[in-house]
Amino acid sequence: PLAWDLPYSHPAGLAFHAGELWVPDWDSQTVYRLAPKTLATKRAIHYPKETPTALALTRDSLWIAAAGGVLVRHMLDESLTPLARVPDRLGPSLGVAYDGLYLWTVDMKTKKIHKRILDEKLTEVEAYDYPGSQPAALAWDGKSLWSLDAGSRELLRHALDHPGRVTLRTTLPEYSDGRFKPTGLAFDGERFWTTAERTRVTGPGR
Repeated sequence: PLAWDLPYSHPAGLAFHAGELWVPDWDSQTVYRLAPKTLATKRAIHYPKETPTALALTRDSLWIAAAGGVLVRHMLDESLTPLARVPDRLGPSLGVAYDGLYLWTVDMKTKKIHKRILDEKLTEVEAYDYPGSQPAALAWDGKSLWSLDAGSRELLRHALDHPGRVTLRTTLPEYSDGRFKPTGLAFDGERFWTTAERTRVTGPGR
């Protein structure tokens, strides 16, 4: 796999939208929009009232899971204007993904995957036990829900009929030495991307 250092240390998620990679950093409280070929920053938007832990993009909104147990909906304008704050009663969420109809979240507290309707309360439709050890992120590839497991350092593909069941496990050797902790996952239509922060020393994320 190819790897690039990021110009910040604490990436907290990852999404792919309109030809760009979107990366939130929890320490700087900023969402960065990157060019996939060079990882050059095309835009950075700072949110002093939010500490992001994950994000996902729907057709018309950006959803950010923030520390303190809240999911924030943003308009897809140049400033990513906040529109609504929804208490994350099923969180705190560490991973968020959108499948075209439902918003999926996963939390570390109960280790459950939550299927939610995009209504005012993000109502839960179903919940499934997470079939791994340490969920870090979720992504949708157009056909299946995937998760990034920071404990086993694997990429998991979840069954469509029951996301609590795994249909494929892929080991990620780039995390085998423990120097980086995976934090984000995205699919760009052809490849998966992950983000990670360093575990033993201070330095740029990757």
